[in-house]
Amino acid sequence: MAKRKKRPSLENYLSTGKVHWEIEAGETCSATETQTSPREESLPVEPAEKGNLSEQELLFLSMLEDGERADWESRFRKGDVLFSPLHVMEERQAFAEGKRGELFKLRRRKAPLEKIEEEKDIAFPLLALIEERQRSFCIWCNHVKS
Repeated sequence: MAKRKKRPSLENYLSTGKVHWEIEAGETCSATETQTSPREESLPVEPAEKGNLSEQELLFLSMLEDGERADWESRFRKGDVLFSPLHVMEERQAFAEGKRGELFKLRRRKAPLEKIEEEKDIAFPLLALIEERQRSFCIWCNHVKS
């Protein structure tokens, strides 16, 4: 009698992203026999959140608009935040050369953040620039001392 192969069960696949292997009656499947799917191995792991934010991070968050503060606070808890002094002309040049990723600017306290599309957008009035990288943030601001 030919041996039947194990078949994958796609029950709840769309909600969980996991493939469950069906086993014939009478067979047992040990932990060493189970396999993880390539997709399961490549799922991104959610980074652990920091307990408390630093004094610099809290000071910067206090400058943001109330509606954006909660969103950026959760982002800061999941990543690293680096503060540097703001030099407008240097940052404009770095953006023009493609050395900066996605940038946001804060024109004044309690104002909404604006996404920077062109180098000419990096101009006064300017309180801070935020660059969001994969799991870290660079903030250029002269009002938060590093």
